Amino acid sequence: MNTWNLHDIHKHPEEIFYLCTQEPQIVCEQNIPVAIVLDFALFKELAEMKSRIVVPTIAEMLDELDNIKMEELAELEIPIRKDRKNQLLSWISDDVSM
Repeated sequence: MNTWNLHDIHKHPEEIFYLCTQEPQIVCEQNIPVAIVLDFALFKELAEMKSRIVVPTIAEMLDELDNIKMEELAELEIPIRKDRKNQLLSWISDDVSM
């Protein structure tokens, strides 16, 4: 893939558009990639591939985990939280002492 800076894009737009039909062209600003110019047919193909990907929701993943637990008759051990105090418990104890 070729790399172009913003100045090159303004000077050679036809060349970049021609080359993007063969392979994507990387656009950089201060040597940091910021965009890609690619052939529209490739873009459509990538967009269609992305639309076919099914991402499960958290609820679906939890249901699947529950089903696995039931199938294997397994008990999930949930460790006691140790990374920070449970603020709710301190509020409850403060209310009780009042």
